[in-house]
Amino acid sequence: MPFLIGCLLTDTDADVRESVARALGSIGSRAVPAMITALGDPTDWGQFLSPEKLARIGPAAVPALITALSTPVDSGTFYDAVEALGLIGSPAADVAVPVLISALSNAKGGVREGIAWALGRIDTPAAKAALRDL
Repeated sequence: MPFLIGCLLTDTDADVRESVARALGSIGSRAVPAMITALGDPTDWGQFLSPEKLARIGPAAVPALITALSTPVDSGTFYDAVEALGLIGSPAADVAVPVLISALSNAKGGVREGIAWALGRIDTPAAKAALRDL
């Protein structure tokens, strides 16, 4: 797995990174930290494939995704973590609702819309209340 993680984080070929992200997604929770790191890498479009791969891992990815929400609200890492949490949905991502609600106050534009989308997918009573208050 260290070789795959190295390729995900450093290979300059977007096709290679996409294939590696797919492979890491198949490995499961052990690959989550590297995939979270890759979310913040702005060097190529391959970073945008990671939210789907993380969502495939499912509940095991949720704690790392919540940690990724501590990045700046306008960062790619933050937005991709929001997207992955929305894709995972309820009940696994329910624990992220308070953090997502808190982030709404600092978010603008597409990021705010992404948070609202994720809250709608998670669909807890607290998420519904936050959406009504928008």
